[in-house]
Amino acid sequence: MEKWLDNDLVSVIIPVYNSEKYVEKAICSVIRQAYGNIEIIVIDDGSTDRSSEIIKKLISQNSFIRYYQMEKNSGVAIARNTGIALAKGRYIAFLDSDDMWVPGKLKVQMKLFERYKGIPFSYTAIKMIDENDNELKGIRRVKERITYQYILRNTMIATSTVIIDRHVVPRIIMPSRRSAEDYSLWLTILKKHHEAYGINEALTLYRKSNNSVSANKIGEVKHFFAVQTEDMKINKVQAGFNTCCYIINAVKKHFF
Repeated sequence: MEKWLDNDLVSVIIPVYNSEKYVEKAICSVIRQAYGNIEIIVIDDGSTDRSSEIIKKLISQNSFIRYYQMEKNSGVAIARNTGIALAKGRYIAFLDSDDMWVPGKLKVQMKLFERYKGIPFSYTAIKMIDENDNELKGIRRVKERITYQYILRNTMIATSTVIIDRHVVPRIIMPSRRSAEDYSLWLTILKKHHEAYGINEALTLYRKSNNSVSANKIGEVKHFFAVQTEDMKINKVQAGFNTCCYIINAVKKHFF
């Protein structure tokens, strides 16, 4: 446990890369939380668009926003890790620069840490939106309690919903992989701390781009398998079985 952490402070980490279209909406959704004790740490991962200009305008109006520019584009995992290293709060919250929080999200979610003492992190359900903020199909619901064994065969935790308690998880490092770095972190935490709790209410708006869905899904499956074999050191037969279960569960969620 780090003695210098502010016990009541929530540090919100927002990695940004060429997000001029959405970054103001993301940051303002945190400001609108009206939560008493936050800092917003924006990590600019080498943007070449107007992101920096937009962020600096918001900083001039809000003293609790901190801004750090990476020397070069290093990827979202390194950007988030940089933000974590700069954070002063006991609680680390993540928000991607194209997502948004629903007003009141922080207040509702932080009550979970009071209700379930000693949990490593909390999360929420999400509502999907498109590139123009239009709501897409339904809500991606979550179980209100998850374990390591459960997420070996399911992925349901969106990074922009997560808040981690650094008194329980003092060392938070996302592995530097091309994708599924967040999934790897959740597994690492739950392998040691056994369970986490969430709210089955869509308190986060998750933006879905127009990229090829089929290509993304195939990539997700590959990264799911790689995290288990490479990061969790699970043998390939067991990881293959877990991956098959993940595919079946994903299909059920999509069609039923």
